Order: sequence, then C-alpha cells, then structure tokens
Amino acid sequence: MWKNYDVDEGKEYTVALCQSSNGRRYFDLVEIGTVYANAEMVAMTAKIPYDLLFRRDFEGIVSHSNFINGMQFGVDPHGIWLTSTEIKEFQKGISHDQIKWLNGIPPNFAPA
Repeated sequence: MWKNYDVDEGKEYTVALCQSSNGRRYFDLVEIGTVYANAEMVAMTAKIPYDLLFRRDFEGIVSHSNFINGMQFGVDPHGIWLTSTEIKEFQKGISHDQIKWLNGIPPNFAPA
C-alpha cells in the first residue's frame, strides 16, 4: 500500500490489484513505463488520476478504472477489493465457505 507522499504529481500511474497465497488482497502503485513483475498481481488498471491516488480513494480507483484484463471489481468498507462475482454472491447471502473465490482463496477480511 502506498502513502500519499509516494505519489508524484509529475508522473503517471496505474494500480495493480494483488492477492497473496494467504488471501491478503492489496493495491500496489505502479509508475507507467516501469516493469512490474509481481506474481501476486490479479489485475492492472489503466492510468489513474493523481487526485484519486493521492487521496488513496480505493472505491474511486476501482469505479473509475478500466482493467486491462476486463474484470470488474468493487471494494468493501475496509478497502479489500472483491470481484463483481464475489460481490454478487455476497449480496445473494451465500455463505463465505460457498462463495467462488478468485483463485479459490478467500480474502482476509477484518474481524467482525
């Protein structure tokens, strides 16, 4: 996760949505024109406006973005990204152990 002072107004960025093998889902700031080699990357956005990055507005980033692989995402209140399929299953009331998690790995949610 980046800090707002990591975002240089004179540079352009995309954001990688990543998931570790233990289910940790996170956002990673990627400067356009650099090589990004992270095996945990699930999707990459197109260019993101500076103000969304500076404010770390994850909901704005996800709703504003076109993803290179065409997937659609949302963000829960704790900043954990979810695929549109996962969100729909949540909304239907499907239990956590029955949801078709991306890569078969449930995210690490904040304790209830």
